[in-house]
Amino acid sequence: MAQWCALLCLVVAPFRSSAGLRGGLLGLAALLLLADAVRAKSWRELFPPHSIATDGILLWLGVVLIWCFISVDVRESFSAFKGEVAIPILAGLVFYALTRSELDVHRWLFALGLGLAGLLASMFIDPFRQGEIVPRPWYGGVGPVSTWVVGVVALVPFAWSAEAPQRVRAIGIAVMLLAAGIAYMSGNRMVWASFALMLSAFAVLSIREGQAMPKTRTLVGWVLAIGLLGALFFASSEARFDGLVEDKGSVALLL
Repeated sequence: MAQWCALLCLVVAPFRSSAGLRGGLLGLAALLLLADAVRAKSWRELFPPHSIATDGILLWLGVVLIWCFISVDVRESFSAFKGEVAIPILAGLVFYALTRSELDVHRWLFALGLGLAGLLASMFIDPFRQGEIVPRPWYGGVGPVSTWVVGVVALVPFAWSAEAPQRVRAIGIAVMLLAAGIAYMSGNRMVWASFALMLSAFAVLSIREGQAMPKTRTLVGWVLAIGLLGALFFASSEARFDGLVEDKGSVALLL
């Protein structure tokens, strides 16, 4: 049941209006995991092992809490803390406890793909309108949509591992195509730059980890893909500039 809550949370996560539903699903999943831990009398699987990373997160969390207490508007600070800090940390703990194998990551990728499909369909129905200072369709703004897409694509290499079955690789390809469609519809040129940097890092790490150099066609494919992403970045920049120039009343947008 906790896993179904997490899957549904990932499906609705790209949409701005799903904040309450996401929080409720994560809370229910956490309660179910806690109940299972009580019955099994085992707590270790709920929390990551102690490390420098966990110390850094706890330190950061303490600093944020102190800032909330001493801020000018304490109520507003804690309201932001709930959505921007508490919920992401809860999500991290829930998915850590539910992810025990690469098969679980494949499930998350499938759910994320469904969410991207819904987001892309929404963008076709209600697209961003060039020239608006703050374009805000019902599903969210350019920034959150772009950030979500870049984060989802980071999971795609799990679908390309040697152990991944063919259907999972197909899901990875579908996620990449959906992400490309959303990046194009968003008009945010930095998404293409992020994709290029991610692919470059993936290529470098793959070469370092492998015992032998990749095949020539693989290297050529990486170079061509990175070049294509760079070209899309510049093309998107030109399109954005042309659109802003045509909007005579938006001098501030050019800044």
